[in-house]
Amino acid sequence: MAVMTVWTGREARALRTALRMSIESFAEHLGVGVRTVAHWDAKRSAAKPFPAMQEVLDAALDRATPAQQLRFELLVREPAAGTGSDWSPHVAARTCRPGSNGDAEDAAASRLEGDEDVNRRQMLVQLGLLGLATTFASAETVRQGLAATLSDDVHAAGVDDWEAIADEYGRAFYTTPADRLLRDLTADLSGLRQRLERAGDASRPGLARVAGQLSAISAVAWAGAGETRQARRWWRSARGLGDQSGDTGARVWVRGWEVTNGLYEDRPVPAILDAAAEARAIAADRACAGTAGLYAGLAQTLAVAGRREEALVALRRVAHVTDRIPAAVAADEGSMFGWPEVRLRHTESYVYTWLGDTTRAYAAQEAALRLYPQSLARDRAKMLLHRAACMIRDGDVGGGLRYAGQVLDDLPAPQHTEGVYQIGRAAMRFLPPGERARPEAADLRNRLGSLHAGARA
Repeated sequence: MAVMTVWTGREARALRTALRMSIESFAEHLGVGVRTVAHWDAKRSAAKPFPAMQEVLDAALDRATPAQQLRFELLVREPAAGTGSDWSPHVAARTCRPGSNGDAEDAAASRLEGDEDVNRRQMLVQLGLLGLATTFASAETVRQGLAATLSDDVHAAGVDDWEAIADEYGRAFYTTPADRLLRDLTADLSGLRQRLERAGDASRPGLARVAGQLSAISAVAWAGAGETRQARRWWRSARGLGDQSGDTGARVWVRGWEVTNGLYEDRPVPAILDAAAEARAIAADRACAGTAGLYAGLAQTLAVAGRREEALVALRRVAHVTDRIPAAVAADEGSMFGWPEVRLRHTESYVYTWLGDTTRAYAAQEAALRLYPQSLARDRAKMLLHRAACMIRDGDVGGGLRYAGQVLDDLPAPQHTEGVYQIGRAAMRFLPPGERARPEAADLRNRLGSLHAGARA
């Protein structure tokens, strides 16, 4: 589908119709005020959303299902108002609030047009729609509840809708650049926070579960962007929300990802092991993606700590849980909520590499390469950097350094993250002291020093 470059009120209304949302629900979906959406509907092609809002609409279209995107395309090809379509400003206004008058709504929308500068400032405060100029302070403000500035009459999405949103983010995590992912997550978490504040007893646990999951995805994304302080704050939120939900699976899933991500955040080994002990007490003998991830993170941490026998025991536990994982979870290879076989093989590669058992590490890497889907390019690159570490450990220093450089070259720039570089830097620790001054080692060290340097062509 062609990418929209300029949105008007007419296209925005087409998207709302394609998503089958009321003005109120569409406003919450985007994270904007109801009057803004009513203005677009009333003004049609004369309404020109400002640049930050254009990005919000782009993101909403990107997140739509293929069927919704097809409906959108068909709608924007229909004749405009006055040629038999329903694109009437009075019809649009009447859908805003029951009993409202079309002319009155149109007049209200006109007043909004004169206040565009004020609206722009409010929108930037409410949504933090500046990519990673969502800035760390802006994201923290949203996390603490700045969403209360949104309109009180926005109708909240149900638990099922939020679960679908969490599922989308679980998949988007592997393919979406960190700045865009964090921008979208910040906006959605803003709306979800508002919904939680108004939730009744029946819906609160389900919404808390989703909020915990989205907070955990935010934590991993912030760590991937190199902001470990932000990541740790979001882990605290994720644990608290998961616990509030009372859902054991969610509590284990959040903590499993936190343990697995601990080394990528350069956390002290004792802190990771303490987190793993807490998670194990909650998980008990549960066979789920969270438990498998928990033991994978534990095995990797113990391997890095040089605790060989304990690492191998934890690795066997990963294999045991993997064997018992429900088929649907095992088949969900492109989601953070799945646990396919390739993740077991990746964990084996990590553990055996850091224990110095390169024969088994190479075998695990070959098995993983046969399984890795294209959507997991970033994780595949991490595993290939394990291979570079194995080559260096086996004495092929030049070959290992060149291999690591090629892995970075082959990985698309948007997929370069701090987690990838952390594995690369860890691999370089196996360089013999006499080899660390090699020109190719200095070049690779420079590339792994920052996201900007590492992602260069």
